[in-house]
Amino acid sequence: IPFAFVRQSRVAFAVGRFWRLWPTYAVGLTCAVALVALARVGTGTPLLPTASTLAWNYALGLRDLAGAPSLDGVVWTLEIEIRFYLMCMLLAPALRWLTSGAAVSVAQAPHVSELIRAAILGLIAGFVWYFAWGVWETRPTRTHRDA
Repeated sequence: IPFAFVRQSRVAFAVGRFWRLWPTYAVGLTCAVALVALARVGTGTPLLPTASTLAWNYALGLRDLAGAPSLDGVVWTLEIEIRFYLMCMLLAPALRWLTSGAAVSVAQAPHVSELIRAAILGLIAGFVWYFAWGVWETRPTRTHRDA
């Protein structure tokens, strides 16, 4: 994924990822909501969640930030994937530079290769921490039963 930025702009990457993820997600969420509504027929519970909950769930990647309950217990994996893509978009200029000839000539200077290695290790450590935080923060705590 990060090396896709060598070939395309950040905007093109974001648009491509959106059209790869969201349509399938929207169809899956619609099916899940419909099946839950069918299962609730005759139970006395509301057939559908609130309009606000539905809207936040269709806004893939924003639901957890808004604190809205998840209507699908596995959507948190896509929310983590979106955070990864955003992080890659932020690092795209550095990735382009690292794959350019300029990075190679700079890396050959004395002590620069150690500095680059330390910076890359710092980026990896930051990513691991960010990913772990994202998994913890977006774990399923509320489901459609709470909506």
